[in-house]
Amino acid sequence: MVLKVASVLKERLEEAKKSGKPIVFLGGDCSDNGWREPIKKEFGDKLALIDPYDEGWDPEDNIYDELASLVSADHIVFYRGGKGTKKEKEFLEASGEASQKGWGEFDNLVDLRKHLKRLSKPANGKEAKEDGVYKHATTQVDLPDDLRDEIIAWGKSKIPDADLVEDEKNSMGREDEIHVTVLFGVKDSTPEGVAKVAKAVAPFDVRLGLVTLFKDKKEYDVVKLDVEAPELHRLHYEIKEAVPCEDSFPTYVPHVTVAYVKKGAADKVLGSDKFRGRTFKTGHLTFKSADKDRVEIPFEGSRK
Repeated sequence: MVLKVASVLKERLEEAKKSGKPIVFLGGDCSDNGWREPIKKEFGDKLALIDPYDEGWDPEDNIYDELASLVSADHIVFYRGGKGTKKEKEFLEASGEASQKGWGEFDNLVDLRKHLKRLSKPANGKEAKEDGVYKHATTQVDLPDDLRDEIIAWGKSKIPDADLVEDEKNSMGREDEIHVTVLFGVKDSTPEGVAKVAKAVAPFDVRLGLVTLFKDKKEYDVVKLDVEAPELHRLHYEIKEAVPCEDSFPTYVPHVTVAYVKKGAADKVLGSDKFRGRTFKTGHLTFKSADKDRVEIPFEGSRK
C-alpha cells in the first residue's frame, strides 16, 4: 500500500525508527489535545510516540499523516474512542495491518498510562518459561501493578540472588512479568480466535493461595503462588478447543511464577501464606504473540 506522506511525518518516522524505541501511534480524541502533551512528556524517553496532530503538520495532509502513522507504528493506542477510532480500525482491517499488530482502546488516562508503562519496559529476552523456548503465542491474566510489585519485592527479600538459576537466554531467574498463564503454545499469530472465546466471559475474581514449588525438574525448582479461579480452568480448555495449540502440560495448574531457583534453595518459603486469600478482579485476557506483541482482550460477557 502506497500512501502520501507529509515531509514532516517522514522525518519523524525516520527519527522514530532510528531511535530503536517501540513506535506507538497516539490516536483517538482530538477535540481536546490536552491529554497528549503529558503523555509524550512522561513516556517520550522510552517510547517513540507518533502524534498525527503535532504542531507543524499540514492540516490538509493530516489524513495521510494519520494513515501512514498507523501503518508504521509498532503499537496503536486510542484514547476515548468515537467515530474517528472506528474509521481507523476499518482502515487497519482493510490494509491488513490489523493482523500484524493490536490496539488498545481506553476511556481514561489511568488505564492508558498503565498500558504505556508495560510497552515501555525494556525487552529482557524472557521468552522461555517452564515449557522451554517459546515459539508460539500465549494467553495470560496479568496481576494489578500494586500486587505485582508486592510479589516481586517479597521474592527479592526471601530469595537471594545466589539461589537463582539463570540460563544463557535469560529465560529464568526472577519473573518480572507477574501473571497467570491461561494457555501456552497458541499457534495462531493473531488474537481473533482467542478473542471469540474471551469476549464471552464476564470479569471475574482470582484468589491467590500458598507459596508452593514445582520440583519436577532435575536442574531447578520453580517458586510459585497457587491460584484459585474456576473461570481460569474453563477459559483454558475452551481456548484449547477453539484454536490450534501446542501445549505440553497434560494438566492445567494455574499459578503465579515468582522465580527459578537451585534445587532445594527455596524449601524455606514452601507453604508461606503471605499472599493467601488476596484477590483481584481481572477484566481482560492478554494475548502475547511469539514476537512479544501484546493485545488486551476485554471480558465483555455476562456468564458467571
